[in-house]
Amino acid sequence: MLPGFRDGGTARRSSLNCIFPMNKKTVLGAVAVIALASYGGSTWYLGGEVQNRYETALADVQKALGTQAVLTHTYERGFLSSRAKVALQWNPDPSAPEAGIALDQPLVTSSPRFVANSTLRHGPLAGVRLAAAVVETQFSMEGLDKPMQKMLATATGPTLTSVHRLTGGQDLTISLPAGEVAGAEDDRQHIQWQAMTFQVAISADQARVSGNLQWPGMSMKGLNTQELNANARNEEREEDGERPGLAMPDAAAAAGRYAISVQGMGGDFDMQLQNGLWLLAPGTASGQIEQITVTSAESADPSAISKTVLNLEQLTYTVAIKRTGDTLGWTTKVAGKGDMGDLKFEALNLQEAVDQVDVQALKAFQDTLLTTYRNAAVEADAEQVERSAAVLSEIAPRFVAAKPSYSMKISATLGGRQGGLEYSAQINQAPAEQLVQAMGWGPALLASSSLNASAQVPKIWLPLVATAVTGARMPAEQIDGLIDMVTAQGYVVQEADQLSTALRFEGGQLQLNGKTIPMPGLGG
Repeated sequence: MLPGFRDGGTARRSSLNCIFPMNKKTVLGAVAVIALASYGGSTWYLGGEVQNRYETALADVQKALGTQAVLTHTYERGFLSSRAKVALQWNPDPSAPEAGIALDQPLVTSSPRFVANSTLRHGPLAGVRLAAAVVETQFSMEGLDKPMQKMLATATGPTLTSVHRLTGGQDLTISLPAGEVAGAEDDRQHIQWQAMTFQVAISADQARVSGNLQWPGMSMKGLNTQELNANARNEEREEDGERPGLAMPDAAAAAGRYAISVQGMGGDFDMQLQNGLWLLAPGTASGQIEQITVTSAESADPSAISKTVLNLEQLTYTVAIKRTGDTLGWTTKVAGKGDMGDLKFEALNLQEAVDQVDVQALKAFQDTLLTTYRNAAVEADAEQVERSAAVLSEIAPRFVAAKPSYSMKISATLGGRQGGLEYSAQINQAPAEQLVQAMGWGPALLASSSLNASAQVPKIWLPLVATAVTGARMPAEQIDGLIDMVTAQGYVVQEADQLSTALRFEGGQLQLNGKTIPMPGLGG
C-alpha cells in the first residue's frame, strides 16, 4: 500500500482517469483517431506513389507510340481519391522532336481522339480492398462527326479496373459491355457483341503475366455491294499503272449479303516475360470456341435463302512456347469439327511447330517492329523499308546459325476416313559467306536446307469433293481414269484405296515419291 492511499490499484486508476477518462466511447474514439491517422497518412503517401507511377507510365506510353501520337493528360490529386484524364490523338508532324516529350502538345479539336477518364482510389483500403490503389478507367471517343456518332450510339467503351497490390504487382480486369455498331444510313454493315471480360494478373517483378478471357459471342453481317467491287477494281488498275476511276461505283446495287457469327469464346494464358522478350514470351495458352458460322446469299433481298459457307464447332486450341538456353520454340494445336460448304468433316486437326529460334535475333526483330511503327509518320516509305531491310540483314546470320525448323500437319476425317497434309522445313547449316555473295541469301539458304511435303487422300474423298465443288456427281469410271493418269505419271502412289504423294528437297536434289526429278525452271 502506497503512502496516503488505501489501495494502490485504485490510486493508479484514479490518476489515469484524470488524464484519459476510460469509458467505452473514449476507447473507441481513440482507436478511431489512431486508425484514421494511420490510414490517412498511408493514403496520402500511396496517393503520391500512384501519381508517380501513373506519370511514369504515361511517359513510357508516349515513348512507345512515338511523336506522331499526341498524348495530353490532367491529374487532380485528392485525399482519398484522385482523378485523371488522358487524351490520345494521332497528329503526324514531320518536324516533331524525338519521342517521349510530346505530352504538352495541343490536341487538334476537329480530329477524333481516344479518351481515358480514371478514378484512382488510394490505399491501403482502396475501394474496400486491401491494395495500394484501385484505378477504374472508362474509355471513350471524342471529336467524332455525326455519322460516326450515329454508328456508335448504342456502343459503350470498355472499362479497365486495375488493382495495385500492396506487395507489388497488379490485377487488371477489362469489361466490355454488350453493344452494337450500325453501318451507314443504308445499314450495309452491322456488328453486334455480348459482354466480354478479360482478366490479367501481373507479378510484382513484372516477369509473369497470366489471365483469362470470357466472351459469349459476337456477330457481323452486311451487304456485298457493287460499290465495294468497283473500288477493288480501281485499286487493281492503280497497281497496274492504269488510270484509276475507270470502274464507276454503283452505290444502290447490292450483289448479296453475308453473316459471320462467333460463339462461346474463352481461354487462359500464363506467360514469362524474360529479359524484355514480349513478342513470343515463354508460357502456355489454351481455350475454346463453341462455334464459328459464315453464311452468304447471292441477293440482298432479305427473303433470299442464305447458304452456309463455313460452320466449325467445338474448336479447342493450345499454344506452348518454351525457351531452352539461347533459343526458343513453340507448338500450336487446334482441333474441332464442322462443315465447309457441302463437306461435313467429323474431325479437323492442325498442329504447327517452330523450333530453334534465336532469342537475340527475335529481340532485335521486336525492336525493329517498334522502330518501324514510331517512324511511320515521319519517314518516307522507301527509307523505312530500306532501314528495316538493313536491320533484318544483320539479324539473318544469327537467325540462320541457330538452324531453325518449321513443321505443319493438317488431318481431317471425312466420310469415316482420315486424310491429311504434312509440310516441314529445316535449315541444316548456315550457308557459307562466299555462297551468299555469289547467289544471294534466298538461293544460298535453300541450298543449305531441306524441305518435305506429303499428302494422303482416301479414294472415297474424291467423289465427295467433286460433288461439293461442281455440284454434280462424278462417275466412278471418270475418277478411276483420273487416278490411273496421275499414278502412271508418277505424281501419286496408290495403295489399296489410299492415295499419297511425297516431295523432298535436300542437297540441291528434288525427289518425288522417292525418285529424283529435274528441278523446275524458276527463271523467266
